[in-house]
Amino acid sequence: MEEKVATTVASHVKRKAEGPKINKSGPTVSQMIIKAVSDSKERSGLSLTAMKKSLAASGYDVERNNSRVNRAVRTLVNKETLLQTKGTGASGSFRVNKKQAKPKKNQSKRKRFPNIERLLRKKGGTQEVSKERQATGGSENYQEPQKSEKNNG
Repeated sequence: MEEKVATTVASHVKRKAEGPKINKSGPTVSQMIIKAVSDSKERSGLSLTAMKKSLAASGYDVERNNSRVNRAVRTLVNKETLLQTKGTGASGSFRVNKKQAKPKKNQSKRKRFPNIERLLRKKGGTQEVSKERQATGGSENYQEPQKSEKNNG
């Protein structure tokens, strides 16, 4: 029994000792997809199956990384790098977007608390004094206008 444990531990250690995964320094899937679509002469764009065939021809293992290819296509469509001419999701035909979307400048300068001014006015946090209060000599002499109660009965 101890021999079984020793052999399983030894085989586990042997697998670990094979070495860490080596990151290949090459183009990303997105870059390869953009290159394949831009090389295409099709007017209506390159279909997903044709795209996968061209990736396989360039040496990429499409069968093993099918979901990675589909995800990359969807993100490129969301980023508007690729235009989807037919289909939905990761299926259909795609072509390169010639008019790249410009990043919006106002996103970084968005107000952190957009409703703070309104809330401060409600709670009296601002020092704004109305014209009526100024006319009566300030806030000490100011009286709130009486609300008329009508009995509709």
